[in-house]
Amino acid sequence: MTKQKELNPDGVSLMGCTYIYAPRGQAGEYAPLATNPYRGCGHACAYCYVPLVLKMKRPDFDAGAFPRPTSSRTCGKRPRATKLPGSPNR
Repeated sequence: MTKQKELNPDGVSLMGCTYIYAPRGQAGEYAPLATNPYRGCGHACAYCYVPLVLKMKRPDFDAGAFPRPTSSRTCGKRPRATKLPGSPNR
């Protein structure tokens, strides 16, 4: 018997999973969940603020986009099929 994953207060995303999340604001109008499985970028735009937000060194961030390490323990299978708010019946 597998232990069910705990949901965040948004009722959709999994607790402890940092790269699958419920977007806020207008972004939430498009989908109940979003993902960002990569860290970094190879464009090296001088005006980019993201390395500061992520607390990454600029050369590390500008080296390219690399997959984030995943953990099946925290972001594995969904606990069960759930009808998401605003999703069509299927």
